[in-house]
Amino acid sequence: MTKLRFYNTFDIAVPIVHALFPVLSESTNIDAKFVISSSAYREVEITQKKPYIQFLKAPWYARNKVLVHMCYLLSSILDIFRTKSDLNIFFTQPPFGLPVLCFISMLCRKDYIVHVMDYHPDFLIASKGSVGTTLLNKIANRLYVSALVRAKHVIAIGDCMRALLVNKGLDAGSISVIRNISWSELPSEKTTHCKTDVIELAGTTFELMGRVVVLYSGNQGVAHEFRTILTAAENLKESHVFIFVGKGKRSSEIETAARKQSNVFLLGYLEEHDFNRIKGIADIHFISLRHNYTGLMVPSKLYSSLQAGKVVLFEGSPTGEVARCIDENKCGYTVPHRDVPEMINVLRRAHQNIDSVEFQEMGEAAKDLYYRELHTRKFCEHYVHVLDQVLGDQIERDRMKSATYE
Repeated sequence: MTKLRFYNTFDIAVPIVHALFPVLSESTNIDAKFVISSSAYREVEITQKKPYIQFLKAPWYARNKVLVHMCYLLSSILDIFRTKSDLNIFFTQPPFGLPVLCFISMLCRKDYIVHVMDYHPDFLIASKGSVGTTLLNKIANRLYVSALVRAKHVIAIGDCMRALLVNKGLDAGSISVIRNISWSELPSEKTTHCKTDVIELAGTTFELMGRVVVLYSGNQGVAHEFRTILTAAENLKESHVFIFVGKGKRSSEIETAARKQSNVFLLGYLEEHDFNRIKGIADIHFISLRHNYTGLMVPSKLYSSLQAGKVVLFEGSPTGEVARCIDENKCGYTVPHRDVPEMINVLRRAHQNIDSVEFQEMGEAAKDLYYRELHTRKFCEHYVHVLDQVLGDQIERDRMKSATYE
């Protein structure tokens, strides 16, 4: 039996546990487990454990993110040594633990694949505003590239990231692009512009008064830009409502605006029922990515917006992954980084066209794109294909063998 082990500190942005593992379990010759951290930081409950999930429990005092990462890294090293796995799949969490885990895997003579969710050396450079010439940056990049070059295969989450990795010296033939998928693929009804005056949600009263609802959901971290849309919100009090769901290092900017502007609301992470409700009410889903993060990551919220059939408003590089998706499929609007006048212009145009056929078609194009190219089924097919390449078509052969006896 071939043993696969997937390593990642936290339950990752894409729902790989729920999508891929049931597919792998169909193979009678594959034993796959997803190894994640159980800690007070993410409040993972052991009762949620599935047969294909293995928890590495952090100490009770590990409430700090960095400490949890360190505990997980040490536990993972021990797990690699004692587990007789045939192939390890490493995600890029904990951030700078990847080269260490890859080295340990090589030391144990175990092949490995790297699934790059974020390219951390350059991510740190972008976050700190460094020019990338310090000795530490050079060492980190060299270690990362060395670990990726020695992988049996590398998975990137977008074409821009793939181009970045090729530029770093990786062989293009060793990289596959597998895009993220939505957490939820429940069928949703076609929604029309919300003309309700007032709604109650999670203890907050929203006075919509028939205005256009713009939603941002997810991490509010350093890679994202909020100044542009918050400035635009000051000029659109009569026509738009802006709702931000989630938290992060830049939440304080939104919180300040919410105290001053009656059309800006900041909520924390919501229960699934409340989140699905606000996601359905929203007319436009806003996504941002600072231009210097292009290729280093892809905002996973894009995929839930597409799946929900919502018009996407993106602020960031016009050559980036999200902008290309919108422009090629005509499913939303793109605004250059920090272009306030254009942001105001686009939002006003959306308000004028909110009930038009054109606006409805953008939402339909978003949903069509998701189910045509980004559905769970496609994701699993791409992933199994990569695993088959590395394992010598073992998964596919075993599936065919099982089908013979059905």
